[in-house]
Amino acid sequence: MRFAATFLVFLLVVGAVAASAYLLLPACGVTVGGARGYFCPAPEVMAAERRLDQLRAENTALLAAVSQLEGELAGRQCEVAAPPAAMPEATIPEIDGEAWAERDVGLLEGCWKLDSAYSTRNETTGVVTRYTDWRLCFDGEGLGNEIMRATNGTTCEGAVGARFDEGTLRIEEGGNLTCSDGTFIYKRVASCELGADGAAQCGVAQPDVGSSDTVRLRRAEREP
Repeated sequence: MRFAATFLVFLLVVGAVAASAYLLLPACGVTVGGARGYFCPAPEVMAAERRLDQLRAENTALLAAVSQLEGELAGRQCEVAAPPAAMPEATIPEIDGEAWAERDVGLLEGCWKLDSAYSTRNETTGVVTRYTDWRLCFDGEGLGNEIMRATNGTTCEGAVGARFDEGTLRIEEGGNLTCSDGTFIYKRVASCELGADGAAQCGVAQPDVGSSDTVRLRRAEREP
């Protein structure tokens, strides 16, 4: 009798466990070919699926917000600012041809630029220095000063004078041009002829070393 009672209790426990399993398994149930089976994915897979559902919901909400903002922008009136008016280019006076023909050195009064890709080479070190700005300023008598500025920050300054020799303008340095880095440029003499464009083409010679170059002399813009 005790055995029968114990066996009955065992059956009841087994039945309870089976019923609980039945209630839990349908959440993972699948049907294949009419037959129902049970398979539960790994916990990390289920977590990923829940995260995917969450992201889908967030994406839907964002799309709705974007659509609303686009509708609001479509109803706004936007004014486009007009571009600023272009500043007129400064007119650089040409060389006075009549004063040149009369050999009046006073036409040089003011500042001038010599345009060229001018460079020097140190005789001792062989270092090449390139100058991008060569400016000369004269008074009404043809006397003045010049300054050259190099790409490495070096500046060279000295006195310069001008005079007419027949129809040729001669511009001559007072001596070797001293530079801020302790070097110097050998004295130069420029011989200039007036061109049809109002600028002067100048041949620049260095008598002490026998070198020569060609540069273009034109009126300089006013410095700010």
